[in-house]
Amino acid sequence: MKREWRLYQQMKGHITPRIVLKQGILNRIKKCIWTYAILVITLFCGGELSSQTRPGIFLEDLEESSLNVRCLCNPGIRNKSRSKGIELTYNLVGPGDVRAARSIFTEPYPRYSKFRKFRVKVAAPIIRREAFKILVGYSYHAEQFEFQRLPNDFQDILNQFNNLNLKSSAFDLTFSYSLNEVNYMGIRINSRFSGDYDGMVQFDGRYSIFSGAIAFGIKKHEDNEWGFGLAMANNFRSSGLRALPFVFWNKNFNYKWGLEATFPSKFYMRYNFNPKTIMLGGFNYNGESYSFDQDLINRQVSFNHSELQFLLKFERQIVPWIWLDFVGGYQVNFDSNFELQANKRDLLSISPQNSWYLRFGIFISPPDEFLQRS
Repeated sequence: MKREWRLYQQMKGHITPRIVLKQGILNRIKKCIWTYAILVITLFCGGELSSQTRPGIFLEDLEESSLNVRCLCNPGIRNKSRSKGIELTYNLVGPGDVRAARSIFTEPYPRYSKFRKFRVKVAAPIIRREAFKILVGYSYHAEQFEFQRLPNDFQDILNQFNNLNLKSSAFDLTFSYSLNEVNYMGIRINSRFSGDYDGMVQFDGRYSIFSGAIAFGIKKHEDNEWGFGLAMANNFRSSGLRALPFVFWNKNFNYKWGLEATFPSKFYMRYNFNPKTIMLGGFNYNGESYSFDQDLINRQVSFNHSELQFLLKFERQIVPWIWLDFVGGYQVNFDSNFELQANKRDLLSISPQNSWYLRFGIFISPPDEFLQRS
């Protein structure tokens, strides 16, 4: 009779605690996805959804990690994607046509055969105390457009831009401090120099981008942390300091599934196959600004581009300390523009065609046991 009574109760709508828990997790995931989808539509599609107009935010003025202050003390949840000490990556974006955003190129349109980017990044702690950490870092990357077809329209600026080696060297300093068992703070300061200069770096104001961020985090247990902060930037493209608030949330729903998000720059769902294999899926916003000389007219020009990347990412440990990184996906390009630095006048706005996106990398990541002993 007891068994029949339990079946009767379930048929009437009573469900087990395990089912309630699973439904609660699914409802949270759905709510989070819908919330972020609305945010993305608001930020990136303020007008017509097909316009791909540059968003009214300035993430391209910031070092991409400024919105994700990585602390080395209590912050961080279990099974999270790996922290990187030394990293080498190679990015490749597929070919596509280039159209003018506010004018008309004569057909055939300019076409770039590929867009590639190489990056080296190093980060290391210089102070590791129980509640206070200081981390220093350096990164260098170079990116290049390669055109296979150029029209007469604006050929002077695009012809010089073809195969131009754009570089960026960045130096950053990160401080983290645990206030108590639940709360912590992080501060990141970054100076970056981006342009077509010779050598590894050129310390010149025309190439400089200064940015920083301050974050406050709350972590009540090992599987959930969230926080908020303010990112700031001042560079050769603008006068004065600009600020952008952000919110981050890292959560494990169970041993396999998790969430890693920093609004408004990225959103990843994570799946841990095992301790040595991690998969992340989602999207992130990227952007860069560079200064170069337009030789024919002898003037300084800045090139600015931004894009939204929908991607699937795999991190795989091959031996202790060494991991492989593979990313594949689709890149949505927003309007890019060439701007006269002297008066910020827009010289030419272009719309590169959307295309596939690949990244290959290798990085060093200390084992969790090593970090816990340090």
